[in-house]
Amino acid sequence: VGGDSEQERQGGLRDKTLAVSSQQRDSVIPAIEATIKAVKANVFGFHGLK
Repeated sequence: VGGDSEQERQGGLRDKTLAVSSQQRDSVIPAIEATIKAVKANVFGFHGLK
């Protein structure tokens, strides 16, 4: 990770790194896990991948 300087972000694809509290992280983990499960079931399965 690293490389979070303003100069590196200008014209680049990386967003600025922000501090996240454990409460914020815990609130989004279920949604992330559900998204990963849906992608594995619908996209990977469609293409014959596991």
